[in-house]
Amino acid sequence: MDASRLLHLYRRDRRKLLEFVLSSAPAGTSSDSSLDLSSVDLDTLSIDYVLDRVQSGGGLDFSEGKKQFFDEMKFPVMLKSLPRSTFFLISNMNMSGSPPQRIPPQILSNVTYDRPSCLSKQSTPYTGPEIGQYGVEIGSGIAAAEVAQVQLGRDANLPSLGLPALRTGLSDDDVRETAYEILLASLFLSGVRVHFSEERKRSRHLKGLRSKKDVSNHRSLPTDSYSELLDIIRVQMEISESMDALIKQGLRGFCSGTMNENVDVPQIALELLTTISKSDFSNEKAYTHWHKRQVNTLEELLLGSHGFVTEQKLSSFFSELKNIRAWVSNNGSAGHVEVLTAIRRFASSLSSKPGKFGIPSETYYWTESYHLNLRLYEKFLSSVFDVLDDGQIIEVAEEIISIFKLTWPTLGITKKIHDILYCWVLFQQFTRTGEVTLLELAFFEIHKVASRSDGDVNEEAYFRSLICSAEVYCYKKKMSLVDAVFFNIKWWCGKQLEDYHLHFNEDNSAIYERMMTLATFVEECLADECRDNEK
Repeated sequence: MDASRLLHLYRRDRRKLLEFVLSSAPAGTSSDSSLDLSSVDLDTLSIDYVLDRVQSGGGLDFSEGKKQFFDEMKFPVMLKSLPRSTFFLISNMNMSGSPPQRIPPQILSNVTYDRPSCLSKQSTPYTGPEIGQYGVEIGSGIAAAEVAQVQLGRDANLPSLGLPALRTGLSDDDVRETAYEILLASLFLSGVRVHFSEERKRSRHLKGLRSKKDVSNHRSLPTDSYSELLDIIRVQMEISESMDALIKQGLRGFCSGTMNENVDVPQIALELLTTISKSDFSNEKAYTHWHKRQVNTLEELLLGSHGFVTEQKLSSFFSELKNIRAWVSNNGSAGHVEVLTAIRRFASSLSSKPGKFGIPSETYYWTESYHLNLRLYEKFLSSVFDVLDDGQIIEVAEEIISIFKLTWPTLGITKKIHDILYCWVLFQQFTRTGEVTLLELAFFEIHKVASRSDGDVNEEAYFRSLICSAEVYCYKKKMSLVDAVFFNIKWWCGKQLEDYHLHFNEDNSAIYERMMTLATFVEECLADECRDNEK
């Protein structure tokens, strides 16, 4: 039954009930002895008023009943339930949001929550770059004062970036290990001389893992110590020494033959599949995991909309690759070589395609594989956090980020993409650790992105083609990479601010102010079509 029909029936039944109540009322309950209802608009007569007057035996004043009816329209409708917890709101719940579910703390009293307080332990003074020079104050005085570590609500988890899903089921560990292989290939192909020996002891590997807070013991690394920096990166990315040596061995010949040339991820994966075999691994399980990851990476990048016949051929080749037992037993056979040669030929044909936007060093994979490329670069940036204290950034972060930049031509990373992804990684780590220094650094990166001019037209067009998605009112909305980052930061800050009396108190009001400023700033930076209050 439609809404207008239901409304008509409701009004009819309401009038009949009112007529019945008024007609059965005892004599003297109305100022009008004849009780003529023909001139009374029963639709605008308060039922509560009528029932109250009838039960009390008082006189009825229809003008007063009408006035009370309109007064009641100004307030939420309440049900007279015993717990007094049932009510109806006039406003739109989706627009207003739910109120805090916990009672606010009492003034001048020690309130104990079922979760830790927002302010838990003292941390190190912030010594990062001056944020104020970018024109927006974000909590003046905090940089000079001791910063506190915030215990954030775990009920407001930061959403994912909304990149297109990985079809082949590559895990986070798979992406991290693949990223390290790409870094080694990019480093060697750049012409940097790196020692392949593993004679250094583990104590030296961890030597550079001091966080930025250990400024009193700061000692810069030599500018040519790429090997030592690479050891730090290896430890940070959780790559074993044996796997590191195996990757270097597999890439040695490949790098010497393609020095100073742009390479792509499929070329690297195919080279490793060709040069590394089961006998190089200490056990079958390790080889199976490694082999499966290489095949899934190739399938993720090569399978797509290339035509039905091409897809069928590629699928058959990948089926042979995935049959590990048969693959190992036929190692070196004609069929073994034929499969790798066919896949290599197809990957080369894609590599030779011109880029869509005419950017120097641009390849086919920049746009077609951005969903994996951005995840790989995220893994690089995530390795700047100290493995022993994940709320701190290691002392040599700037040096290892300069090495990560060698992968930009392979992964299609530009300065703007680097800045927005670094902002995202810093903010993610802040939500996990509550270290406010990371929030300051994330805000610093946000200002860099927001203040950066559009620059090259082709580069901006490429940047806008990197589409993510976010959930707005239970449906997916597509948006650019920058808008996706800003939208998720605004959403998370909003969740914390909604339950402000749990996460903030008088002692850390400056943190509340900073988060409010951050939420407001990213709201202003969001494109109009990406705001969560529009459908």
